[in-house]
Amino acid sequence: MDNCSNRINLHYSFVFRVALWFNGLITALGVLMDTYIMRPFLVPAITALLGRRAFWPSKVNNQEEKEHAN
Repeated sequence: MDNCSNRINLHYSFVFRVALWFNGLITALGVLMDTYIMRPFLVPAITALLGRRAFWPSKVNNQEEKEHAN
């Protein structure tokens, strides 16, 4: 009976290690995608498409609003 419980513990230990490794791999891929794809390409592209609306929390002077409206 003791030998069987050791096999079960070894199996769960292996499953835990694989799950931990997989989570680490997914996190690393996410960081790499954010570093090399999202920030250099998508953020400037979205900012260029949105124009002034990309900075919506900032306050704009009335004079600047009139210039952009014309």
